[in-house]
Amino acid sequence: TWAGWREDVGVAWRWLAARASCPSVLWGHRLGFLLALDAMAAHEIEPDVLLLWQPVASGKQWFSQFLRLATAQQITGTGGGGSDTRSLRAELAAGRSIEIAGYDLHPELVSGAEAIDLAAVPAPKCPTIVREVTLGSPASLSPVAERAVGARFEVVDLTYPETDSPPVPLDPAIKTKVAMWQAKAHVALGQVVG
Repeated sequence: TWAGWREDVGVAWRWLAARASCPSVLWGHRLGFLLALDAMAAHEIEPDVLLLWQPVASGKQWFSQFLRLATAQQITGTGGGGSDTRSLRAELAAGRSIEIAGYDLHPELVSGAEAIDLAAVPAPKCPTIVREVTLGSPASLSPVAERAVGARFEVVDLTYPETDSPPVPLDPAIKTKVAMWQAKAHVALGQVVG
């Protein structure tokens, strides 16, 4: 379930915090962006920095796109037969799990994720780095990502073109945190490797 995913994030976060004394960076990829914000709103986690990669603004929109994979599988002949978005939604509404692209989706996971929308969750209080691979020059956020982060976030770095290497975060405080984290990670790795 979505609540289970959010709780898992909190458990993993507390486990890591108990073992590492370094700045914390949470990476939310696609739907994980909404999961990160939901976990932050539920006070499960408090990262020092939030990294968003190709963020989505709506769980409902994301799952609608994901459900369309079944239609694409049907058209290309790579999926099971006869599943379209409407029939998949009917299965979910009836309380049955569905399978898409090898993923088993439980109705409570889908309904929980679809209830999350960027406009309904508080903006993070920590600095936020947004990454989106673009083909344009100069690099800029897509309209979807722009709507997702908008003016509600303290965005310290945006995006980079596909052909460039990622830029260094612009905020000196984040540069310091990243440098501290890297140094502590090297020490910790040395202790583990021996």
